[in-house]
Parts: sequence; C-alpha cells; structure tokens
Amino acid sequence: MGQKFTDEAFNHFGGKIKTIKVEWKQLSDYPGGESLGYKQFYEVFEETYDFEKAVKNTRFYKTMQKRGFQKIDGYETKESVIVILKQSKQ
Repeated sequence: MGQKFTDEAFNHFGGKIKTIKVEWKQLSDYPGGESLGYKQFYEVFEETYDFEKAVKNTRFYKTMQKRGFQKIDGYETKESVIVILKQSKQ
C-alpha cells in the first residue's frame, strides 16, 4: 500500500517534491509488530550503529534513490526512526 501511495503522489506532484519524510515504528497493527522500514533499518543498525548505512538497507531508500532522493538525514526517538531524504540535485 505504501508503494501505491508513493507512486500516486509522484504521478500527481512530480518535480514539486523536493524532500521526503518517513517515520518507521513498532506498532501492534503492523505484521510482526513493526513497520517494514523499521525492521530493515534495525537489521543493519544493531550491528553497525551507522544510521546512513542502515537507511540505505531499506526498500524505501532504494525506491527513493531511483527517484533522485539520496541525501540522508534523520534521527531516532524512543518510539520510532525518522528519515528525511532530499534530492541530490538540490
């Protein structure tokens, strides 16, 4: 569903999108109790403590990288991981 929403947003807004923000978290509503991005992020982060490397491990990053969003910023909170991607052209 997230991919469908992303595709529709890009189809509608196109080049107007310059920054993307996503929040990954643990929540009982998700299969296995955590979002896919959260799970993929922590698979790498728990071993490396490298925020950027962990973000690059996610399907979300790989999808957005193809659209030109490669600059990574973000942070962790107690409940979630916040990721902000910017176009590398900026």
